[in-house]
Amino acid sequence: MAQFNGCLLACDVDGTLTDSGYIPENNIRAIDRFVKMGGKVCLATGRSPAALTEITAKITNLAPSVLTNGSIVYDFKSKKVLYSKSICENDKAVVTYIYENMPNVSFEIHSGDTIYVFNDNKESNDHRTYEHFTATFTCIHDMQSKDWNKVIFLPSNETELEQLKEYVFNLKCESKFYNSTAVLNGIRRRYVEMVPSGISKAETLIELAKTFNIKEGGFFAIGDYYNDIEMIKAADVSAVPEEAPEDVKKEADISLCGVKNGAVAEFIEYLEERK
Repeated sequence: MAQFNGCLLACDVDGTLTDSGYIPENNIRAIDRFVKMGGKVCLATGRSPAALTEITAKITNLAPSVLTNGSIVYDFKSKKVLYSKSICENDKAVVTYIYENMPNVSFEIHSGDTIYVFNDNKESNDHRTYEHFTATFTCIHDMQSKDWNKVIFLPSNETELEQLKEYVFNLKCESKFYNSTAVLNGIRRRYVEMVPSGISKAETLIELAKTFNIKEGGFFAIGDYYNDIEMIKAADVSAVPEEAPEDVKKEADISLCGVKNGAVAEFIEYLEERK
């Protein structure tokens, strides 16, 4: 049966596909069923390839996916970056400024399939334990010649987070800044992410859908947070899990069960019944 021929399902990871890093089994079974019925499933996440090995070990039939909030398209089968956009050279000075003036902030610089860490703190240690990636430890001076697809700022406390946000969200520069979050050991952690100008999950997904020849009405998306709103708006049918903030829920077509109960599986069941 090929009910989903010409269809693409874009799925956020943290707080959507996974609950505190765990993938409900019914999500895995539903994704497999969707693909067997002719559809394509891709991830649309802020994570980098190195931070997805636990997921791709369990879901092996993913299409090329939109990573680092849209700055990379990555093919898990060939293990190659198919598309990449980098933070401009001038905007790297933002990271240098924060490093010099906020000594307790840690940094992850995502470059292709490598994640570099400098100024390590408890937050960055907890974050890489949660995402199961091996970091390459470095210093800021050794990073200047590399391409940066994304930077995550990991403050050590809420006061530092607010100070960081006040600075970066008032900057006039090319790069975009996002609030991001993850639930680690039952505690919601909050970070700030920096990505290149002119990219988002939605914009890169739209181009990917053209490459896949996705039919009219066949683009579906599910996400849970503010950096998913553009993707949710762009989809023909969109959904959010129960835990999504209310103003994110307002942008989606349907609201589903909780993440731990398999919101992705429930979305696929809805699409199967909808035909």
